Amino acid sequence: MLKPAKFLIFLVTIPMSQGLENCQNHPRNLTYYKIKSCYKSPSPVAFWKRVDSLEECYIFAREKSGLGFNFSPADAINLTEVHQPNCQVLACPETGEISSLNLNLGYDYYSAYGDLNSKNATCIKSLGLFTLTKISQNYSQSILACQKKNGELADVSSEKRTILLSQTIKEKLPGLNNAAFVGLDDIETEGVFRTSFGNLLTCSKYRAWAPGHPRSKFPSEDCVTLDAEQMWRTVKCHQAKLKALCELYPQPPSKVEKLPIPANVTCGHIPTKQKVKKRACFEEKMMFDLYQNASRVDRCALIDY
Repeated sequence: MLKPAKFLIFLVTIPMSQGLENCQNHPRNLTYYKIKSCYKSPSPVAFWKRVDSLEECYIFAREKSGLGFNFSPADAINLTEVHQPNCQVLACPETGEISSLNLNLGYDYYSAYGDLNSKNATCIKSLGLFTLTKISQNYSQSILACQKKNGELADVSSEKRTILLSQTIKEKLPGLNNAAFVGLDDIETEGVFRTSFGNLLTCSKYRAWAPGHPRSKFPSEDCVTLDAEQMWRTVKCHQAKLKALCELYPQPPSKVEKLPIPANVTCGHIPTKQKVKKRACFEEKMMFDLYQNASRVDRCALIDY
């Protein structure tokens, strides 16, 4: 009688992280900065909610991919309608001067993009701020140009980004040569494309290659352009002279709002003989007590830059 055959099955496990160590699949946790108290952005509100704290508004804004928000704190409850949402998430931040904000004693304005000096930047809702360079340069020069603007060549590794950024190119670069350098190349390893932010293209399933691209028979074509037809094309990095599409980094404001909050000082240690110093100390302490008991309206009046 034949005995049943025995088979040994060897399972080879390949770590999931192999080949994906440069993939960033984590949600973007933006940091929001208070730009100005007692003012709000007039930009359209994308999402709104009644929240109990500033921290809850932060979380809600991140969940909705907001680039800024208006928040009404607890001490402004008498300055807004009771049932009005006190957390107003904005798909786009303010990019003009501080004068673009509207005085509103019931709200404070927060943004992931601290400085209101990006007049020439284009906001793509919930994605970020982007700008095209004015001068046509080669790829390495384009990288430096974007970095001088506190950014990098734009990431186009998703369908949403490619479509919306292509529309920006179409609007900003009319004519025949409507293509720009973007943050994608295989300079480091032939055939292995990476974004400016270090991600491998294999981390994304989306591709927008024009017919025949990338052209493997031209190994010197290592850099990628995006055109107005939503297509990626490879070109020679040093020979091609094009505008660059830059993606600006979220960053804190260079100028922090200054509130004249007096210090809670003690004056008992100052000798009686030092009358001027002692009087100044008492005045500062009095101002502190007044500030602590001041209404939000009074505090708003004290805001100074």
